Amino acid sequence: MASAHDEGATHSDGGIRQPADFQPVPPPAVAPASDQDHRSGIALRLAFYGGVLVCLLEVTSSPLRPIAVAAALPLILSGLSLRLWAEKSLGALWSTRVRLLDDHILMQKGPYRFLRHPGYLGLALFYLGIAAAFGSLNGLLVFVLGLAPALAHRIALEEAALAERFGHQYERYATHTKRLVPFVF
Repeated sequence: MASAHDEGATHSDGGIRQPADFQPVPPPAVAPASDQDHRSGIALRLAFYGGVLVCLLEVTSSPLRPIAVAAALPLILSGLSLRLWAEKSLGALWSTRVRLLDDHILMQKGPYRFLRHPGYLGLALFYLGIAAAFGSLNGLLVFVLGLAPALAHRIALEEAALAERFGHQYERYATHTKRLVPFVF
């Protein structure tokens, strides 16, 4: 029988001995991802990587290429920066899936002070920059016809989940922030 003075002592196998009344803390519950969430994630990936592939396939040598890349670089860098800022602001709440944890909070710090979906704006800016850098009209078409609808669907899923969880708090937040484009939408 273990005495009080040897709680936390090491077993001969190197493991830590737990007190008899020890109850492990279960991980936070995660709402199961829906089929719509799974399909929207696949659509986002297919449109993004398909568009990048289209851009790469269209690469031609052109004297204007350095100018196109220089003009597109601010879009690419600002998109990446915004995406990373959004992910860093969310911390452990960030996921590629639409999910809410038991201890989920309504993020209103960092870029979320201004936009409800800054990570998606970052992704869109990055993708537009890639299409511009390659001078790819077909890559731009893939964005408009593939990535934009997938982003719109994902945003609708996220907003529905947040509105259901946070109710009036989310409604107030939505009244003073734009969804995706500052001062516009």
